Amino acid sequence: MAKRSGGKRKRSVSKNRTAHPFGISWMDERRPCEYTPFSSIVPRMFAKFGIGRRLGIERFQKAWEEIRIDFLHPLFPDIKLDKKIRLSSFRGGTVSFEIKNHALYQELNFYKKEILSRFQQKIPEENIKEIKFRGF
Repeated sequence: MAKRSGGKRKRSVSKNRTAHPFGISWMDERRPCEYTPFSSIVPRMFAKFGIGRRLGIERFQKAWEEIRIDFLHPLFPDIKLDKKIRLSSFRGGTVSFEIKNHALYQELNFYKKEILSRFQQKIPEENIKEIKFRGF
């Protein structure tokens, strides 16, 4: 019979292992080498799954509803604005709206500065600089 060599047996670590989603290196199959504080994981999870973006969308939609009801509805009482105007996107300080009616598009261009100032009052932390209207 062949003699076994003494000492500890080396664990084989697979080089084809997929990376941990948060960049943690693994010591073995069960636990990572280092522990990561929960406070550093939460922001990465928000970014990965777009949770912060969803909260931002809700904040913009709430502000838009208030502006639409308080400011635009008295100006256009006969038009159902919730079906004619849709908040489409916001990137880099620009809020974009899709407008279904061309006449309403022209009218809203007259009130663009007022709508912008109301957005800036409702959501000052977003630093909104411009509003764009386009047809859909």
